[in-house]
Parts: sequence; C-alpha cells; structure tokens
Amino acid sequence: MSDIKDWSNTAASNNATPPDGFPEGMNPSDVNNAAREVMAAVRRQHEDSAWIDLGDTPTQTSATTFTIAGDVTASYTVGRRIRCTDASTLYGEITSSSFSSPDTTVTVALDSGSLSVSLTAVALSVITSEANGGTTSGNLTVTGDLSATGTVLPTGDTAAGDAAAVGYTAAEGLILTGQGSTNDVTIKNDADADVITIATGGTNVAVAGKVTAGGDTSAGDASAIGYTATEGAILTGQGSTNDITLKNDADAEVVGVPTGTTIVELAGGLVLNERADHDATPVAAKLELWGKNETPNFLIWTDDAGTDFRVGTTESAYTSLSSTSVDFTSLPGNLRWIVVNFIGMSTNGSSAKLIQIGTGGIPTTSGYSGAAMLIASGVSPSGANYTAGVGIQSISAAHVIHGAVVFGRAESANNRWVARGTLALSSGIATLNTASSVSLSGELDMVRITTANGTDTFDAGSVMIAYGC
Repeated sequence: MSDIKDWSNTAASNNATPPDGFPEGMNPSDVNNAAREVMAAVRRQHEDSAWIDLGDTPTQTSATTFTIAGDVTASYTVGRRIRCTDASTLYGEITSSSFSSPDTTVTVALDSGSLSVSLTAVALSVITSEANGGTTSGNLTVTGDLSATGTVLPTGDTAAGDAAAVGYTAAEGLILTGQGSTNDVTIKNDADADVITIATGGTNVAVAGKVTAGGDTSAGDASAIGYTATEGAILTGQGSTNDITLKNDADAEVVGVPTGTTIVELAGGLVLNERADHDATPVAAKLELWGKNETPNFLIWTDDAGTDFRVGTTESAYTSLSSTSVDFTSLPGNLRWIVVNFIGMSTNGSSAKLIQIGTGGIPTTSGYSGAAMLIASGVSPSGANYTAGVGIQSISAAHVIHGAVVFGRAESANNRWVARGTLALSSGIATLNTASSVSLSGELDMVRITTANGTDTFDAGSVMIAYGC
C-alpha cells in the first residue's frame, strides 16, 4: 500500500509493482487495482489535509533535533509547524534548519514532550512558515477562523478605507482601523455585546460599562484618571487656564480648578439637599456645609467639634403693640443675635417693661442678672435690678419709648445670652439704659415683650425684631 508521500514528482519514477505504481506493460487486470489505490491514498491525504508527509526518514539526534538525508531546507523552514511521529504524536515549530552534507539538521521547539529514538516520521503544516510567523511578500487570505498558538505581530501601518485591519508603527504602536456603517471600531465581550465603540468617522470613544482605574496619577499628567485605596477615584490634569474643567451638554464650563491652585470655581449655583443634621462624626480640620430641613430651609456650617452655625441669615418680624404682651415665636435655630427695636412704645400703666427670651415656645421668667436705669433731665436717675426679664426702666404711662435692645449668644454650650440696650423718650428728655444676661434650658426660639406686673396694656407703638447668625 502506497501513499502520496511514496510517490515521485517525476512521472516515470512512479513505476512500482502494482497496485503501488504503474509500470510499463502492466497487465490490464492491474490497472483497476492501481487506480483504486490512488483513490485511497488521495482520500487518506484529504482526511489529514492540514499536514504534508514528504516521505522523509528522520533520524533523532537529540531531544530537539533530527536529521534528514539531503538538502531539504527549502521545505523545513523556520517557523513552520511540524508533527513528529514518535512514541506518541508530538507537535511543535521548526526553530532552525541547516544543511551540512550529506544531511539537513532540523531543530524543533515542541509544545510538549521530547524526541526519542522512536521517531519514525515527520509531517509539515500545510501553512508554511511565511504564513506561520515569518515574512510573506504577498497577501494571506484565510476562509474561516485563523488560530495562532503564538502571537500575531503586524509590522506595517493601516490605511484609510481599511474595512478591518490591525497594524503597527514604531511611533503609534498597535493600530486598529475599521470602517462600518454605524461604527468604525467595535469591541465586544464574550456575550457579543458592545463594550467600546467608535462611531463611523468620529473620534469619540463610547464605553458601554464603566472605566476602572487601578493606579495613582502623578504631577505633570496632562489628563489622567486614577485610583488608590486611600484617595479613591483621582482626576488629574494640566492646562494653561485650568487643570480640571467639567462641562455640561452645551459645552459650557460648570466646574473649573484654575491651573496650579486648590480653588474650585462654580459657573452656576450650588444646590444642596436639605437634611435633619450634620454628619454624625465631624472630621478634624474640616467644616461641613449643609441645608437644614426646616420651612423655609436655611444654610448651616458645622465645625470639627460638631458645633452648628447658621450662615449669614438675617430675618425680621414686625407687629403693633397691644394687649398685655406680644410674642415672637417659632424663631429658627442656631441664632447668634437678636435686635428688638421699639418705635413709640407706651402702656396704660407705670409698670416697667420687660423683654423675655425663651425656648420651646415658652418664655424664661427667672434667672436674669441685670439692671436698668432711667436718666432724665433735672431729676435724679432711677434704676432697679431685674430677674424676670431684661428690664426697661419706664415707670410712667406718659412715657413714649424709642430705641433698641441687642441680644447676643455668649456661650453656645449652655445657651447663655447677654443683652444691652439704649433707648430714649420722645415724651421728655431722658434715656433708658439696660444690660442683662440669662442662660436658657435649650435653643432660643421665642421673644416676649411684656410688663413687670403683667397687667398693664400696650396702647401705642410697634416693635420689630431682627435676628440671624
């Protein structure tokens, strides 16, 4: 039984005894047997068409080398895949092929195993070394999948109009070029879903999922995204105007960090969600800015000791004076100052006037430490200590009072407030001075204007209070 490897490429030499050949003058009865043998040999080669057995007889000389008689270097080329029939079938790649009369020495790098004295045959891959990692002067067209055991190393540039090309240049490195009706380049995952796309003719890169950075950025990075376990996500840049610029959909700047600074510039307003309180654990050497969820809400900053301060808010309330008392309630929390302004205040009696502050909507009626005086032209000053409130030494129904009393928060820890005021009479030549302090049991949220006896009625004038932080 013969195979293609046993046949000669010289027609006259294929004259072995039938059915292995067609000698001159062969019996007619042998023709059909020889033809059937040819058919069988072709079929056997077809079933093993990835490999070519040239009929060479190898002689093992080491674990990675063998010799073949004659100069066969043209067939046994570097980079070509080889199959070795040894004690088992071995596969590898030719790494060296050289002729030194009378033999050709072939060196192989096997995928596994090693050559032994049991080596009886070798077969070469149909794909030559030029198509298996070497250099080819023409194009290689593959129908179906192309599998490579090693790496594919392109050495030339791609070009405009390439439908799908992989290239390389020393300057640009790996180049991936494509051309499609929707995208020029599409990278997909194992589920055949888009991961990265570049729209046809565009330069924007669309990422279907998230971009994960695994290292830190550094000074001088023109534009970099990084990550460390301590700092989390890091955005670093370097520009002539800004180091970092965030823009909106209209390509307008929203946030900018001027070059070389730690300043954050906002092109628009800063919107904060309101909440009930600051973070549970203040951070040393930092302050927190947040919105208090009251109606209306307001801005608060919290220091690193956890103390809240209402930010720059000034509000006021105004009312006419009548009845035996006037209350201002539901004042916002975190107040730092209050000014009580009187315009033409008078009562129907001679009881001194009192200003009381309180918490929980209830005025504090004791614990005040202070005094008030009336200094009038031509008479001796009169005065008294007041413990039920901040006193105003107006002790005549004829008095018409104008002026202001200022309250300031002196100690946040125990809600201690101090007050001082200077007022005057429009009904005579006299001034009224007062000063006092008091500690509240909670946050100040109300002010009451009343009289010492609690029964005199306000019959004229108005009062306006202003407050804030």
